[in-house]
Amino acid sequence: GPSAQWHGAASLLDPRPMYRWPVIDEVAAATRGLGEAEEIPLARPAPVPPPPAAAAVTTILTRRSAQRYDRTYAMPLGNFARIIDAVRPQAASGLHLIAFVHAVDGLERGIYAVPRPGAAGVLERALDPAFAWAQVAGVPRAVSLQRLVTADCRKLVRARTCHQAITADGCVTFCLLSDFAPLVEPDPWAYRAQHWQAGLLGHRLYLEAQAAGLAGTGIGCFLDDEIHRLLGIRDERLRALYHFTIGQALFDARIATGPAYGERGRAEAPVWP
Repeated sequence: GPSAQWHGAASLLDPRPMYRWPVIDEVAAATRGLGEAEEIPLARPAPVPPPPAAAAVTTILTRRSAQRYDRTYAMPLGNFARIIDAVRPQAASGLHLIAFVHAVDGLERGIYAVPRPGAAGVLERALDPAFAWAQVAGVPRAVSLQRLVTADCRKLVRARTCHQAITADGCVTFCLLSDFAPLVEPDPWAYRAQHWQAGLLGHRLYLEAQAAGLAGTGIGCFLDDEIHRLLGIRDERLRALYHFTIGQALFDARIATGPAYGERGRAEAPVWP
């Protein structure tokens, strides 16, 4: 066909490229500390279905972030319970899990909570008092999954994650809530540590999703105040630090995917999918 003709002038994306925002340096200075990380004990295994037979190296090298999800797919309940158990926050981490369940076999759509061990009362008192806190049948009690409310939350979650379709089309979107104020007020360095802990759990979610034959996407853009309102959080004790979606990925042939660590001579690494 005929060649396209350009009209007008391209706009400048950033009039101040590489601008150093002063607030970034202020936060960095305010959160400096001794940097002594607290040791977190390993989780004790719970009676959940065994992990799928997938070699660790294959799982790690094929792990990618999905760009689209199949909203007609439902995650098996066993996979969901095993993923929850694998990332169940330990007491020292200061993190709770909130699960917005969209499509998991055997579970009603709605909002679920996985309190960090020993802090269920803290989480319950901080959230909406109208929440049910019902034990979920079919899931081992050791997983500590509690149903807060039954509802189709897809539109609510999508709106609060910067209108990203993936957070509504996946099987579940997690919100990582931090016991923020009690940790950060006495030690500002905990601000950094809590984000690192959230990132660590996010990486574990990636690998657990991949091992289950699914995919994950870390969600860095979200409206934290709106998430807090949705959950009924009334003060600054709890703060949302990170979100994560898991589901059945849809692949776009227009997007190229190369081998992991290809520049380091690992050309034999498998390509996803």
